[in-house]
Amino acid sequence: MKTRKCSIDGCERRTSAKGFCQSHYIKAKRLGEIPGPKCKVENCNKGTYGKGFCHNHHELNRRNGSPTYKKDMLIKCSVPECNRLMTGRNRFDFCKFHVHRRYVSIELNRPFGNKSELNPNWKGGIAEYPDHSLMKRIRKEVLKEANNICQFCGGYANEIHHKDQSKDNHSKDNFIACCHKCNSQIRKPYTSKYKRLYGYTAKKLIEMKIFKNYYEIPIY
Repeated sequence: MKTRKCSIDGCERRTSAKGFCQSHYIKAKRLGEIPGPKCKVENCNKGTYGKGFCHNHHELNRRNGSPTYKKDMLIKCSVPECNRLMTGRNRFDFCKFHVHRRYVSIELNRPFGNKSELNPNWKGGIAEYPDHSLMKRIRKEVLKEANNICQFCGGYANEIHHKDQSKDNHSKDNFIACCHKCNSQIRKPYTSKYKRLYGYTAKKLIEMKIFKNYYEIPIY
């Protein structure tokens, strides 16, 4: 059985309807080149796509509730004191900003920003270190003078340590540049779990010939 080709020059696909292939038939129908119902919008000669509208007017009607674009179709956000405008309606008549706030469970009327009391992690202005901003400024100077070299191990330093273990003394002479590992061990020295349980490290227990290897040492 011989199949007919599309009537469009240069198209080798077989016909689907009205002498066109499927792709050219859809295009011709949208442009109104195929006899049939036209778009019901005035002065539009394109073929119907859905609900009596062509493809363009159908999409406008779906998004904005009207097949023709109008400047006064911009809707104001329903949140009081919000002057943002939106082109389409959503479930709550909120702008994108307040839709996101509702999604992340943030109060809609909360002032914009995340500093001090507006920050969700705000704890009443109580800091571990008094004059924390002063300490941060001196920290940059100490690290710059030390060329970001840890004064304990020689590695990369990105923290500072109080020499007198005081959280109130932020003088420059009281700071020393160090890495995170050294700073953590100075503040809270590491203790082997074997030493906590038996009073000796695992290596010492093997040297004392109490156990032959690490796997024989019981851990409770």
